[in-house]
Order: sequence, then C-alpha cells, then structure tokens
Amino acid sequence: MKNVVVIMKGGLGNQLFQYAFARNIQLKYGYDGIILDISELDGIRDRKYALQDFELPENCVTTCSDNRYARYSRRRNPFLRVGMHICPKVVYDVGTFGNAFIWDRTELIDIDKRIKSGKDVVINGYWQSAKYFPDVSDTLKKDLKLIRREAYEKLDIYKKIRGTDSTCIHVRLGDYVNMSYYNTFGVEYYKDAIERVKEKKDSEFFVFSDDIEGAKKMLAPFYPELNFVTYDGQDTLSDLFLMSQCKNFIMANSSYSWWAQYLGEEKNIVTAPKKWTSSDACEDIYMDNWIRI
Repeated sequence: MKNVVVIMKGGLGNQLFQYAFARNIQLKYGYDGIILDISELDGIRDRKYALQDFELPENCVTTCSDNRYARYSRRRNPFLRVGMHICPKVVYDVGTFGNAFIWDRTELIDIDKRIKSGKDVVINGYWQSAKYFPDVSDTLKKDLKLIRREAYEKLDIYKKIRGTDSTCIHVRLGDYVNMSYYNTFGVEYYKDAIERVKEKKDSEFFVFSDDIEGAKKMLAPFYPELNFVTYDGQDTLSDLFLMSQCKNFIMANSSYSWWAQYLGEEKNIVTAPKKWTSSDACEDIYMDNWIRI
C-alpha cells in the first residue's frame, strides 16, 4: 500500500489545512490511504491532535504516534531544523527527490510535477490555501462533519443563528495578543466590517472569541446589540460548528476563522483583514469572494 503521510502540527485550523492537502493528493494520485503522524504534537502545550471528532473516512485514514517519520520533523530532526532555517528552498528541493514535501513558508508551491506516484508521499507544512485542494471541496465537507453535530443542533443559540440572517464575528485574542508574527488589529477593522454588512443586510451579529469578555470590551461600547456567544458546554468544536452555520462572516486572521467560513453552507458576505500577518500579505490564503478591509 502507498500512503500520504502528514506530519501533523499546530492547532485545529492548521491540522484541517494539512488534512485537506493530504486528501487532495490521495484522491488525485490514487493513493491507498492517509497516515496522520501525531507524534509532533506530543508535549506541546495547547496543541493536541484535534481531528478525532470529525467523520474522517475510516477506510483510508489512520494515525500513528511513534517515531517512524521523525526524520521529516523539524522538531525531532535537528539537521532538518537548521536546514529549514538557513536554506529552506534547498531543503525542499532535496526532499522532493524522496517524495517528501517539507515547506512551511507562505509562498505557494506546486508539487504536481514532482510527485513520484509509486512512492509514499510525506508532507510537512501548513498549506494555508484552498489552492492546495481545489477539487475536493465536497469531499472535505463530508469528511469534516462533526460527529456530535446533532447535539449542537439542539442548542438554543444554533436555532437563533439558523433562524436569522446571521453574521459570525470572530475575534481572536488569547494567544495572538503576544504573538508578533500575526498582524494585530483593533476595533476599527470590526467597525468597518460591521458597517459593510449593515449596508447590504438586515443581519443579526454573533460574536465568537477565545476571550469573550475582551471581545465585549472591544465591541459592546459601539454595538450593544451584538450577541456575545456563551452557552453551556461551549468549546472549540461547538464554536466552529456554530460559526459555520452563519450566513455571513467577519473573519479574524486565523486558520480557525478560515475553516468556519469554508465549511459554511452559505457565504453571502465574507470580510477579512487585508493584511494577514505582520511580515507579509499571505496572498494565497485569501479566497476570491472575500472583501478585504
């Protein structure tokens, strides 16, 4: 059997990007299965394997947690770590000869001409663009249904979201506050985006955040009518599901935010910060229908 091996890393949003890219390769090139190597996540605070709650196809997706793929891990292979820091393109070019695609920069790469379909493929990167999985949207939405979604559908907040022309506002605070890599923006982006939606829609706004009190302090003085979402049993997965049920999206510069809108059935208006990180624009993470503010 020939497989696509994924070195899993990061939080839920990043893991979804990694799975999506692997699924595209698996289907496009006829690989038997996908192996999710979750050992990279071991011992990292706030970073655990997060895809066990989705309906991934059991017939072709498995996980492993040993060190059989450690040589492809920057965390576990010091030579790879140094090489990716000093000359990442060289490491990438060398790795492709062995069917290993190691790339965690924002620059989009095209692996199609490099894959040797008779060998296992190993991917290690973040792959934060729908351009890495352009033809499998329907498959991904089937794979990435939450196992417990029926329980979430019983929540009062779900019924309110589904019963209105709802707009999800995602405010990422928490760990972003002290991470210089990400472009931090204040209330002005959200004010501009809310007004943009109001110009076109009579919408009900639902604010989701990893720091809901911080989000309330930021937005409530200007928009007291907003719904700041809290409920019993609230967690990352239930929030992702509820966010995806909205009809419009005011995104943060977050992969979690990205996936909430991607998995949504309706995406009438989607706004995003015009600069994704502090160092570059990350052009390929944006989708064509988004309004950049």
